Amino acid sequence: IRLADSLANCAVALHAPTSAIRSLCSLARVNVGLWSAVRNGSLRKHIALNGTEDQLREFGRSQEKFVTEEELALWRDWLVTADAEIQDMDDTEPVEKEPQKDSKTEEALKMQSLRDYQKSAVQAVRSISPENCCVVLPCGAGKTRVGAALTSEFLESSPGSAAGSAVVVLCLRREGIRQWKRELSQNWGLSAYEAGASGAAQPGELTTSQVILVTYHRMLCERRRALAENGPEAGGSGSIAARLCAADRGLLIADECHMVPAPKICELLSSLLSSSRRLVGLT
Repeated sequence: IRLADSLANCAVALHAPTSAIRSLCSLARVNVGLWSAVRNGSLRKHIALNGTEDQLREFGRSQEKFVTEEELALWRDWLVTADAEIQDMDDTEPVEKEPQKDSKTEEALKMQSLRDYQKSAVQAVRSISPENCCVVLPCGAGKTRVGAALTSEFLESSPGSAAGSAVVVLCLRREGIRQWKRELSQNWGLSAYEAGASGAAQPGELTTSQVILVTYHRMLCERRRALAENGPEAGGSGSIAARLCAADRGLLIADECHMVPAPKICELLSSLLSSSRRLVGLT
């Protein structure tokens, strides 16, 4: 079955316009990663038809490294007939209603960029919510990307004001914070407050940020200072802990969580958890 025909069958069920099929086929002509993902099913057709050109182009580029030599040869063969397939779309009566590209479509496209074992890890964490848990992956398997996916999914499921939900990511070193910030920004479109970063923070930035990146050391220092100033009865743990506790829902991600059993860190995390705040470890 031709690619355009296969997409057309799906478009009928979605009430998608002919222009969406034509646009997707045109992009696939110059993007073998996108063509391969649609063909082998790693990118679902209903998601592809609802994606914007920029989203599809970006996703296709991320998939090019997975294209085999055999698929590359098939793609080149398909290019010979691609013009005819796209031209045939002009003879198809378009559907009047244009689909909206909402946040759910964008989120689905982002999740499609994960590898299978990363998707399985995200699904496992989701399936036992709201229980605390730990994700264990080999070194270099992309734990930061899994954590970023969990962050994005958590915020997507927590609509409302920026102050209504918060994710605090604990990292061992500042290099880890920079890696998280880059991953969140480049691949998930999320901005993050970097605690202790050089340069003056904007007034109120911490209280309105949904993602806060901080080292274990800084959190321990804030807790020690707050306890010294207010005493254990006050239960203070510093400004970042206060931001997490003030949110309606909170997610605490402990990167390199083999550090968590350390008594002081374990005490810190225990003070932050509640029925509305969940801990997910990555190691």
